Amino acid sequence: MFGKITHYSKGWMLAILLACTAATAAAKQPLWHFAAQDSIWSSIVIDNDIAFFGSDDGYIYALDTKKQQLQWKFETTGKVRSNAAINSKYVYLSSDDGYLYALDKTTGKMAWQFDLQDGDVARILPKNAPPWAFDYAKSSPRLVDNHLYIGSADGHLYAINATTGQQLWRYKTGGIIRSTPAFHNGLIFVGSWDGHVYALEQKSGALKWRFTTDATVTSNPVIIQDTLIIGSRDTYIYALDPTTGDKKWQYRFIDGSWVESSAIAAHQESAFYIGSSDSKKVLKFDLTSGQVLWSRHTSGWTWATPLLNDGVVYIGSTGASQYWTPVRPGFTAFSADKGEPLWNYQPSIGKHYVHGGVFGTPAVANDKLYVPDLDGKLYVYKI
Repeated sequence: MFGKITHYSKGWMLAILLACTAATAAAKQPLWHFAAQDSIWSSIVIDNDIAFFGSDDGYIYALDTKKQQLQWKFETTGKVRSNAAINSKYVYLSSDDGYLYALDKTTGKMAWQFDLQDGDVARILPKNAPPWAFDYAKSSPRLVDNHLYIGSADGHLYAINATTGQQLWRYKTGGIIRSTPAFHNGLIFVGSWDGHVYALEQKSGALKWRFTTDATVTSNPVIIQDTLIIGSRDTYIYALDPTTGDKKWQYRFIDGSWVESSAIAAHQESAFYIGSSDSKKVLKFDLTSGQVLWSRHTSGWTWATPLLNDGVVYIGSTGASQYWTPVRPGFTAFSADKGEPLWNYQPSIGKHYVHGGVFGTPAVANDKLYVPDLDGKLYVYKI
């Protein structure tokens, strides 16, 4: 986000107005939708035609995409903004009630729950006033070798046995963890609100290295061709050596935009895609040099992590009311090679400060796109 700005030149204001004009693309209508009872911030994960996701209504959902009907839902006592991790038997998601749940994929029956010790941590929801400490995201479980790795708002990264729910180890950082861990060559990586990126030994939780940024890290670390890509609220995207933590390059948003989005790798080339926040953009970067290959405007804050499928990049944006520049909810499909807008849809506007849009990453199955919307609906499109 931007800090407070009190003076603008005419040229700067014109640039802002131009930047706020989203890419033009044809509108598209959904085939069908499924309605939860509150906003869906969770990404969609599909396994054997079952879509798993959570909602602010406190439920974890399993939706049969072929039958277009609910298979089961499981009630927690907090918002469910986590993304699912899945193995052959269980689906794992965490809730703002402070627990990580292991549920039978077929029945939704709980196998175990693990206390992440953060059920009493109050979120700082986005608003157009200080403190500028928006706390809307959720660390999701990462499944590696029958172990789950997940961050908590109590500042710890936990390692948990995926079968029994028993803690293996935990590591204390200096801040809330909303970043979802990554794994590479025996190391677990995660960002923290203390402004650092951590690399921990997978088996022991011992610190391997720590990289310092100048602000909160909500972005998820992503390993692409032996390079770790992560964003920070200090306005930078960082490319790090995952073995040493040494910086390979950095890219700064000169307009002061946070980097909340997480990267996804391009197919068959050394590049990646990522969103920005106040810049209201989705960008493609060269992985080796950090050069911007293309940049396209969206209608609102691109906190979302893009999806790349069959030469198309899909990304949503969130809108907000009474902000100092227009921030409108949106969802757009761009061509992966040149960033040309292909189609979009305009999400509805609600009553909250963040008044609509798409935050979660969509999923593709059987030539259909499943998009989670903050209006509480999962929309299904033909692609």
